[in-house]
Amino acid sequence: MVHWEALPATVKDAIILTEKLEIQFLWVDRLCIVQDDDDSIQQNIASMASIYINSYFTIVVAEGTDADNGLRGIEGTSGPRSYDPYYQFEDLKFCIWEEKEKRSTFHTRAWTFQERAVSRRCIVFFQKTVKWECQVEVLFEHELWNATQTKQLTVESDRDINSMMKTFMFGTGKDGFPRHNISITPWPDVLQFRKLWSGFSGRALSHQEDSLRAFSAILSTFSPSFPGGFLYAIPEFIFDTAITWRHCGRVGPRVSAFPSWSWLGWEGASEMDGWDPTARAKLRTFSQPLARWRKRNLKSDLVEDINNSYYKWDEFAVSTIDEPPQGWKRTTSSRIEGSHYHNDSIRRKDLDHYAQYSFYQPLPIESGSSSPDNTLWDPLLSGTVQAAKMTIGEALGQSQPVELYLYDGSGQWAGIMVTCFNDPQEYTEGDECFVIAICKATRRRVEGQGQPYEEMSTRGEVELEDPYEFIRVLWVEWDGNIAYRRGTGRIWAKAWERQQVREISIVLG
Repeated sequence: MVHWEALPATVKDAIILTEKLEIQFLWVDRLCIVQDDDDSIQQNIASMASIYINSYFTIVVAEGTDADNGLRGIEGTSGPRSYDPYYQFEDLKFCIWEEKEKRSTFHTRAWTFQERAVSRRCIVFFQKTVKWECQVEVLFEHELWNATQTKQLTVESDRDINSMMKTFMFGTGKDGFPRHNISITPWPDVLQFRKLWSGFSGRALSHQEDSLRAFSAILSTFSPSFPGGFLYAIPEFIFDTAITWRHCGRVGPRVSAFPSWSWLGWEGASEMDGWDPTARAKLRTFSQPLARWRKRNLKSDLVEDINNSYYKWDEFAVSTIDEPPQGWKRTTSSRIEGSHYHNDSIRRKDLDHYAQYSFYQPLPIESGSSSPDNTLWDPLLSGTVQAAKMTIGEALGQSQPVELYLYDGSGQWAGIMVTCFNDPQEYTEGDECFVIAICKATRRRVEGQGQPYEEMSTRGEVELEDPYEFIRVLWVEWDGNIAYRRGTGRIWAKAWERQQVREISIVLG
């Protein structure tokens, strides 16, 4: 039995608020999950997505450092709310809430990430005021009007925008205010998942082995629309792109509870390249698999192929020879360059958050798995891959993680490697590194803009090549018979063709 006096202030205030709103039930993790019962923990964590999505709303305390902060303005138990989140300049009124809130302790914690992302509605307490968030709009208690009537304080540079997108925002609602909740779509929304992955990966955990649990509600939410589901938080549908993720910022320690090929296996922020079916073909990177990966079911001992079927759908973006898959129609329009596709099963409301979306290719519709159960799968992947030895060259500046040039055996430039370490002492220029090919990729040049990959504008070897063709690779090192990730990179396709490439079987841990 838990005594009232022993409850933290935030829990007490949440109970009183729930009662005053005449809502019958309140879910509190620390009370509803039996903390010393592994079965209760596993069962309830697997249900968190359903709990968040089906709740009336989630109470978000985006201030304070612990559970004794309380909720301001709860009659008889806490202090009043009095903060004005607006800044007045002449006849313009700016909202500065989002800029301040993103710096709060709440937004550094990994466990708080999914409760805000998966919930459809939130009541957010921050700096002595409160606001309402849902998938339609944001409402502040100071102004009982639609938030679109207030201009948002702008940031000063693209770098600020990118930083906010990676660490805080998950998109923008129809009202123009930052979105914090997931917009559930029937297709594999890689762009949205990518932002969530990036935003979560840099957050803090007391126990890094809890990262999969802390991200599980998001995986459960996306699994029904991603063919193959997720394997240790890597989407199988775009396995080639996802497994070549890279660190973005200082690399933390290795997390031995997870495989090195998953971003869960490392502390620190990470990201992957986008896969955007709403972009015109000339603005996209297209890939073809060069490796075949298999996973083993720990209960049945059966081995299955990783789904990795993205490229089959990409073919419709560059060719109109084949008929579209069942349910999809191909049309042309003077307003939209090239052929585009639509599916009658996609409801208009599914597109509200993606008003700019015109699909330039068909997509699988609700063909994923019900829920990712990683306890079923061996963290060791078996694969058949192309492999070659490259020579480590000079570092590209003093970045963290260390980025290196790669050269072939004759000393000619071959590509770029983003490592999994921060210290230049961990490598020696001139040493060999063993790389495995994941996929072959192609990217057109962008006229009048910066190029999507650094070497397209800085290396004479490829600066005139259009399209630019390269091989996505992993640098691996062996511990016994198991290979572990050391970095990810791009090797110019013509340089790869000069190598002594051989096909090998590999176990990747």
